[in-house]
Amino acid sequence: MNDISNVTSIGPDNPAPPHGQNSIDAKARPFVADVESIMADMESDKGAYMAKCRANRQRIKDVISAAKEAGLPVRPMKSVIKYRALERKQVKLAAGFDDMDESAVYQELVDTLGDLGAAAARARGFNFGEAGKH
Repeated sequence: MNDISNVTSIGPDNPAPPHGQNSIDAKARPFVADVESIMADMESDKGAYMAKCRANRQRIKDVISAAKEAGLPVRPMKSVIKYRALERKQVKLAAGFDDMDESAVYQELVDTLGDLGAAAARARGFNFGEAGKH
């Protein structure tokens, strides 16, 4: 197999090989090199993203610790945060239909079926109060 690690893209500074060197590997080299270069960029971007997320997760832990030190019960607070995030996802899902027919069908299903998890919880005696009403 040929080594293509030192090949650069075809462009103004690096024209295509002259006639006679148009074998499949010679044609593929610049494209393979470009894809590998982009993949390397993606790995770098991924590392930076993961480092930023790690820092943000630590910030969240610090806020939760401060809430606990202030005497707030952490588990219910985390539940409210998760509940609100799920509500935002539901709103985003409902707004994500470009087709009016699909949107209408979605709304009909929501109106007819309701929040199935909430219905099951109510059937077992759980009272949501105002927050759980659809």
